[in-house]
Amino acid sequence: RPMKLAAKATLPLFTTPLRSLEFDPDQSRSARPAKLKLFLLNCAGVNIEILSRKECATEESKYVAIGALVLCTGIAAAISGSFALFSVFRSAIAILFGIFWGGLVFCMDRFFVASMRKFKNQIMRGLTMAGFRLVMAALIGITVSKPLELEIFRPEIEFRLVADAAQNRAEH
Repeated sequence: RPMKLAAKATLPLFTTPLRSLEFDPDQSRSARPAKLKLFLLNCAGVNIEILSRKECATEESKYVAIGALVLCTGIAAAISGSFALFSVFRSAIAILFGIFWGGLVFCMDRFFVASMRKFKNQIMRGLTMAGFRLVMAALIGITVSKPLELEIFRPEIEFRLVADAAQNRAEH
């Protein structure tokens, strides 16, 4: 008897429709996305004409998210490249080269995302593209982490350098 009560209590959850019966996805879908959405779709390398077809209605949010990730990758690369070069060279020109680095990473990432396609029986091509993305992720990771690591541990590094210099002077 308790089993029947539990089953009856959960039944309305599964029978409730997620959308109203009057909902028409074709009416709510605009012919052209908003400007920010359009920019993010371009960052993902999407063909807007194909994506605006009604059979592709569910794909738009996926490609907006991909475009946002590509854009954020480029921005993170620009910030980390600028910081790394500025911490080494202490020049405003280093910031320009950092922005150039971010643009380069953005373009490469956009190319990789736009050129990735699903092909049957071509596992090596997929692995090659994934390998390129992993190498790029490693380069970005090193570019981001090394300058931060050096900046965080600067006092300990300087102390060690002074101690080693004093020891070298004492030995000579």
